[in-house]
Amino acid sequence: MNGIDSRQEVFVDSPLSGNPQVVELLGLLAKNKAAEQYADFSKLILCVSTMEEQLNRTVTELQEVKQELHSLQGSLTKENKAFFSDLTASVETVLGQAREQLHGIKDSIVHAAETAVNNIKSTGTIGLNNALELLGVRKALRALQTHLNRTVNVLEAGIGRVEAVSQELRDVGGHVHNIGRVMAGKERQKVQTNQTGHVTTAVLAPFRRIRDTIGKMEKLAGQAVGQLEGLEQAANERRPSVKDALKKFESKQVARPKETLKKEQTAR
Repeated sequence: MNGIDSRQEVFVDSPLSGNPQVVELLGLLAKNKAAEQYADFSKLILCVSTMEEQLNRTVTELQEVKQELHSLQGSLTKENKAFFSDLTASVETVLGQAREQLHGIKDSIVHAAETAVNNIKSTGTIGLNNALELLGVRKALRALQTHLNRTVNVLEAGIGRVEAVSQELRDVGGHVHNIGRVMAGKERQKVQTNQTGHVTTAVLAPFRRIRDTIGKMEKLAGQAVGQLEGLEQAANERRPSVKDALKKFESKQVARPKETLKKEQTAR
């Protein structure tokens, strides 16, 4: 188990676009004039690399939100403290799961690239689509797309609650503790007018950005699936059909000299 984890950690830190196997495959595709496969594979790499950059940025932003929430602890009710704690933990979990899925996809693409390079060198055939399919890259991308969609829904629900907390702060003049004091018939505490703006700028706005970024990642995962479909189509177009092979064989037979055919018939 430890060996697997350490291998993944080393791999994860390197960008996919700079991976030696990926770079070599792109070079071979260009050399073999496989323009469509080159274009689709390049776009696939770009989609996955962009998703990773966005995910890393989102994880960093969530850590900053957690720090801001810590500074707001004195202005939140026990209920809202628990809510923010649960929300950040949930988002952190789903982002971690997305990162694991993305790392697995990167790993599979590298192995597929290595397999495709070996195929081109040994047989001259470009089986990139087959390699990707065997490693389940399309299935993994669809699973990531579904997971990201669910993550957006989790964030939407959380943002709605954060907006409600901000409204509570505004309604009671900027201090959420006054809600309970007003309900108990007690005098309001001194207003802290900066708290409403603090929740909005330090918590609500970042959560909205995280939601939007995850939404973009979901679209990129869909685009990556589209590139795989393009690779499949290009592979099918390059693969000769049985009918074409038969016609080619028959044409060769017709073109052969009659003397050769007679000699073969006599020999039989």
